Amino acid sequence: MRPVTETGSPLMKARTLVRKLGVHEVPLSKLREAAHRSGGSLNDAFVAGVAGGLRRYHEKHGVPVGELHLTMPISLRKDDDGMGGNRIGLLRFDIPAGVADPAERISEIRERTSKVRNEKSLPYTQLIAGALNLMPRWYIGSVLRHVDFLCSDVPGVPVEVFLGGAKVRMQYAFGPTIGSAVNVTLLTYVDTCSLGIDVDTGAIPDFEEFSDCLVAGFDEVLALAD
Repeated sequence: MRPVTETGSPLMKARTLVRKLGVHEVPLSKLREAAHRSGGSLNDAFVAGVAGGLRRYHEKHGVPVGELHLTMPISLRKDDDGMGGNRIGLLRFDIPAGVADPAERISEIRERTSKVRNEKSLPYTQLIAGALNLMPRWYIGSVLRHVDFLCSDVPGVPVEVFLGGAKVRMQYAFGPTIGSAVNVTLLTYVDTCSLGIDVDTGAIPDFEEFSDCLVAGFDEVLALAD
């Protein structure tokens, strides 16, 4: 609910209703090993890869970048919750995108995500959401438009599956931008992390260049596993 008056990025500021989608794949075992060697989780390495891509994108445009505002779904499910329905909360916090060293970036992201996961307000998410529904639409819109990016990490199917007798080669998930410049969603399938990239073309008009930067951001994280 904390008001945000500016994006963390001085570059990705515009917002439109036009989207462009892309995909990328990284080996699950290497991303997990890179996280392990840096003292983080798979999700920390994932966010570090996206942050590295965003840093490279800003550098390509000659624009300095420090911390960026991230919104990330956090599971609120308890052991006694029923199987149906979602139990998530959307939490917003800052990520050190300007840190060039991938291991240091993973470590810092680990520290911040751990703090967020232990946030005292989490049990009151539904009450907070109810209060937000009573807030003026312009206020909610101003908060969402100033988020820089979203990351979602979704566990997928760990074994090969078939559809109508045909083997499913890969599956991708695309999450809404919810006012941000880009949403990158990781969905695991067997031994691969598939990335679904949803870009607001107002904030990121040169999608191909951004995609190259994102791939490079993950390459520098995966190199930690070599």
